[in-house]
Amino acid sequence: GVTLRAGCAPVFRRNRIRNGNDTGVHAMMGGGGLLEDNDIFGNAQAGVAIETGANPKLLRNRIHDCLQSGVFCYDQGLGLLQENDVYNNLTAGVQIVEGADPVLEGNTLREQRRENIKEGHKKASPVDAPCVWVHSSGKGRLSCNEIRSSWWHGVVVGQDATPLLQENSVHDHKKAGVFVQDGGAPTLLENDISRCNVGIECIDDAVPVVRSNNIHHHKLGAVWVYKTAGGTFEDNELHENGKAAVRVWNGGDPLMQRNRIWGGRSVGLLVYEFGRGQYLDNEIYAHASWNVEVKRSGVPVIQRNKIHSSLHGGVLCHGGGGTHIESEEVRFQLLDNEIYSNSGVGVSIGADAAPLIQNNAIHSGHSAGVYVSGTAAKGTLRGNDIYSNE
Repeated sequence: GVTLRAGCAPVFRRNRIRNGNDTGVHAMMGGGGLLEDNDIFGNAQAGVAIETGANPKLLRNRIHDCLQSGVFCYDQGLGLLQENDVYNNLTAGVQIVEGADPVLEGNTLREQRRENIKEGHKKASPVDAPCVWVHSSGKGRLSCNEIRSSWWHGVVVGQDATPLLQENSVHDHKKAGVFVQDGGAPTLLENDISRCNVGIECIDDAVPVVRSNNIHHHKLGAVWVYKTAGGTFEDNELHENGKAAVRVWNGGDPLMQRNRIWGGRSVGLLVYEFGRGQYLDNEIYAHASWNVEVKRSGVPVIQRNKIHSSLHGGVLCHGGGGTHIESEEVRFQLLDNEIYSNSGVGVSIGADAAPLIQNNAIHSGHSAGVYVSGTAAKGTLRGNDIYSNE
């Protein structure tokens, strides 16, 4: 292949760099230069590797079908990647680790669709390879890229990585658009994330900052938070998803505020199985099922939201929802919300539920404002204004 090192600055234009036994292009120790309109493919390692302060510019290259990542940035590597087409590499389209901090602008990162035959199997199965994989304290700034059509997740962030993703289009992945794990802390700003299984999936102490994104038309949901993940979700549009738009369980504890959550084919917000979280100043409306459902020891704090225009009902608490390990000190709190114009019940308290419902305005519904029914249904209701319900 090609090695760039020690302050060099060559220009490689319209070459084919292929089928090497190592990396196609290896930039190291401050190496630079311009790689433009090259076809880099079929190499036994990465298509392009950037390390130890190297800072090349990659412009309009095709980087594909390599046996590791298309572009591998590690050990404080830098680099500027613009308008490249990166696809069908074995480990990831772009992989960023170990403090590497490249800039990716206007690239197409697509179609991670490799297969292999696992031991003991006869048929090939898809390789778990994302278009973008940032982990092990990797950084990076990714803006205005199209990230699409992986057989796995679109973007994976883990192990204390802190990339910035802004104004990207992330769509048509078989699993999550963005998957955050192992303490990953990305910042997602103004991205359009659509047509995946799940829009953003957070597990294992992930703490993303997700602000002003459009997250829509997913098969299952817009946001999943579980396995003690958290994160801050602000000013996003979450709409027209197939199942619960927001699903929080198994110790998930996000802060969600000023989001618009609307138009889904199921529930707007679902909290259950020891899910927690604070949900403040959101507008949750026009879902085909309940706008909000809390069950099985879910204990969210839902405060100052507008919850309206559901085709079914406003808020449903049932099946053990409302208390955490039977503690009256930790419970589902529905505080200071406006709940109105739902086709069914405004607030329904079902079997074994025990919420605190306080200082809400519950009005203009097409059924009862509050409905309590079922074995051991209880709860505390105080200071609410319940009026103009049918």
